[in-house]
Amino acid sequence: MPTQKLRAPFPFVSAEGAQLFFHAKSTWKQLLADLSKGKERVWVENYIFESGKAGQAIAEALIQSARAGADVRVHADGLGSRQLKDSLVKKMVEEGIQFHRFNNPPPLLKAIAIGVKKFIRRTHRRIFVIDNHTAWVGGVGFGDTWWPVARQGPVRDTMLRVTGPLVS
Repeated sequence: MPTQKLRAPFPFVSAEGAQLFFHAKSTWKQLLADLSKGKERVWVENYIFESGKAGQAIAEALIQSARAGADVRVHADGLGSRQLKDSLVKKMVEEGIQFHRFNNPPPLLKAIAIGVKKFIRRTHRRIFVIDNHTAWVGGVGFGDTWWPVARQGPVRDTMLRVTGPLVS
């Protein structure tokens, strides 16, 4: 039987710059450093974005990139970011950050009318792209639950950081 050449629907790209982060301290240290060094663009999508130490640290890192001239965009799920104070959003927007809440939950009566299944359809994505050179994906939310000094210890989540051509 002749062998067939298998073709992928996309080209192979090396992932040599991939790093796994398991511990909150090292994750946050590198993540904040990356988010604050954007020169061209910093695009963030996160299910959870809350006010508190973590949210404030993220906002400050993003503001640094915005001040450096980067196109900074934040997309946060309406349900997952319901605890994010308007004052922190206003601060980011005043610094030139485009902030958008998507998939906002309907009022309670409408939620009951449309049914629980439709109401709980959520994207839990966490995707951060910095200058098309560095990207992060994984489970960390921008909330104090994931912050390294959480009262009961931070939630343990894994993040993958990649650099180089794979980011494109």
